[in-house]
Amino acid sequence: MDKFINILIIITLLIMCQPVAQAAGWQRVVPDGYERVATNTGFELYLNRETLAFKVLDRRSGYLWSSNLDEVTPEDRLNRSWTAFARSGISIEYMDSRANTRRASITNAAHELDITLINNGFRGQLTFTEPAITLTVQVTLTADGVQIEVPASGIVEGGSFRLAQLHLYPFFGATRAAQTRGYMLIPDGSGSLITFAEQTNARTMFYGRYYGADLGMRGSFPNNPNSRPPYLLSAPVFGMVHGEGQHAFLSILEHGSAYAELQAHPAGIITQFNFLYNLFIYNESYFQPTNRAGTGVTVIQPQTNTFDIVQHYHFLTGREADYVGLARAYQRFLVDRGVLRAMPATQRDLPLRIEFLAAERERVLFWQRAIPMTTIAHMEEILASLPTQRVEVTCYGWQPLGATAPQPLNLRIEGALGNRSDLIALAQTITNR
Repeated sequence: MDKFINILIIITLLIMCQPVAQAAGWQRVVPDGYERVATNTGFELYLNRETLAFKVLDRRSGYLWSSNLDEVTPEDRLNRSWTAFARSGISIEYMDSRANTRRASITNAAHELDITLINNGFRGQLTFTEPAITLTVQVTLTADGVQIEVPASGIVEGGSFRLAQLHLYPFFGATRAAQTRGYMLIPDGSGSLITFAEQTNARTMFYGRYYGADLGMRGSFPNNPNSRPPYLLSAPVFGMVHGEGQHAFLSILEHGSAYAELQAHPAGIITQFNFLYNLFIYNESYFQPTNRAGTGVTVIQPQTNTFDIVQHYHFLTGREADYVGLARAYQRFLVDRGVLRAMPATQRDLPLRIEFLAAERERVLFWQRAIPMTTIAHMEEILASLPTQRVEVTCYGWQPLGATAPQPLNLRIEGALGNRSDLIALAQTITNR
């Protein structure tokens, strides 16, 4: 009888503990190979001396953020190059004198790595042996998360090769397909979200320079009336949410954004992972014509770009871990540095920029139809409800069949939105506000 009671107690305890284990399933254990190198009231920093990777434990929630992949399974379908890229903290692209490019990652290229523990973090001096390129990376804890620095003074090109690009912790916060519910934040236009999914409707990755392409490196400027240039990135930030209302991070590039390119990879295009990061451009090649016939040679820019990199990761938890929380975190960052100032309480009429997507097209059998998203009447209602009169309005997709239809040659309105007189009246109302 006693034995039966003991078994019953054990089963009861297991049942009672099961919900707790499920609720805490997102918590992770720091794997072997990592040592704690810094701690403060909010976070703990762990370093892997072999790969220069690091992990940050959010002490407020127990969530563990990783800068790379520690394990790669056959189901991940990564080849050797991608495996090295995902497991390495740092990867570079370098060029020879003919502008031929190669990639080197810490885990697949000969290198020397000297690590020094410093106050609140570590500093690593990394030299890739074949190209004889040296760079210094410093990672430190802050009150909001972690700060990564790559000073220009620490970059040395000692051989015949030139440093082309730096991939700085590309797999930070990466997730496998839809295993984690969440999304990536990209600051194009007014902001975009890419939801984690098993497959994506996107056909390519998102690559974008924060201040547009370097026009001096472009050989041609095609004028295609059927294509639209991508929106410029509005701020040097990006973010990721791991479970809305649970965990999130915002990356802020304080220095180095003029030479940075945001690269976002949704799962299902090349890999099964969702990841995004900043790539930094130090040297580019371009075509130099040598005669009027248009023939020429490919050359590398004369001097390596000189700039410091300072990148912040701010970690959010609980109710702040969502789209609005990411925006507020960036606002706090700008206020703390004096970029933004609080408006006087007496000044209520704040300026506002609003973008309307009027219509978009959809394929139906052998033709296309327009799907109204925001009609002219709806735009009028939205504008009338705003407490401010200082509004800058942009409307996309007012032409027949919507935003991605060919550019119109005259002022023709998609019929599902209203008529031409309605649009002209709306424009006059906005102008006279």
